[in-house]
Amino acid sequence: MKRYAMLLGGLLISWTLTAADAAGPRMSSPVLGYMFDDAAKAIRTISGVPGAASLGEAVPLPSAVTTAYVQSSAREAVVVTKEGEIALASWTNDARVTVLETTLTSLKLVAFSKSGTRFALSEGPTVEVWKATGTPSLVSRYQADAGVTALAVDNEGVVLAATEDKFVMRFSDHGSESLANGADWSAVAFDGTDAIAVDTTHNELVRIPADGGRNVIAALPEFVGALAVAANGESFAVTLPTGLALVSAAGGITHVACDCQPKGLDALEGILTVQIRGTSLLFDASTGVPQLTRVPSLIAVNAGGAN
Repeated sequence: MKRYAMLLGGLLISWTLTAADAAGPRMSSPVLGYMFDDAAKAIRTISGVPGAASLGEAVPLPSAVTTAYVQSSAREAVVVTKEGEIALASWTNDARVTVLETTLTSLKLVAFSKSGTRFALSEGPTVEVWKATGTPSLVSRYQADAGVTALAVDNEGVVLAATEDKFVMRFSDHGSESLANGADWSAVAFDGTDAIAVDTTHNELVRIPADGGRNVIAALPEFVGALAVAANGESFAVTLPTGLALVSAAGGITHVACDCQPKGLDALEGILTVQIRGTSLLFDASTGVPQLTRVPSLIAVNAGGAN
């Protein structure tokens, strides 16, 4: 299976295509970020430059993992170990895996803050917010009885949650607050203090200011799944059944078609990564003519970890 990745002019995108692994020489090159390789059960580097990137070595974690939700810029990931424990992996200096003393028995949703200093976990109705710096510690726990369908957290530990009963909620030390209701919401994200949400009832990308209201950023032509906000807040990436779309803050839409069925978006450095079925493509839209390039796996990977 080939490993592919893509850069979307300020946005880096990754997804899965089935193909044979490409063989090639091993190269030393800049690290763009990290992603979880589901086939190898390893967190791997994305190395090189847009147009000439590859999946490289696995992060040498001391424990084997079966799943990982990566926060690339902070060099950390929420992982599930092969023993079924929920843990935080980090590799800023020495790689380590710290088992979390959580009440959750499974993971449905994981969200990281922009800096990686906070992360939120949910298995449905319960949301836990954790501090990632130093020894990971539980900061707060919130309850959404109807169940949570989408999750975001900021650097202060404030949570946005879309719920099964059609609300967008904000949870913080000051309590809970309803920001919007009356629609199905597939994704939420922070843009500063504003909430950005995907309304799948009306197929709209909307901004919900901190002081209330609802502003439609763009009407989208089809069902939207995942959402990510560019580091500068000037554009948004959303996944579509037929590919993905890049939406400007002014509402302009660039549709990127592919037969890849993208499922989710993950932040990679200041760019955006879209991870789909374990492999990746690099799409560069920074030039006049957007180009799609493959990011092959140049080395064999031993998932390794402690036995």
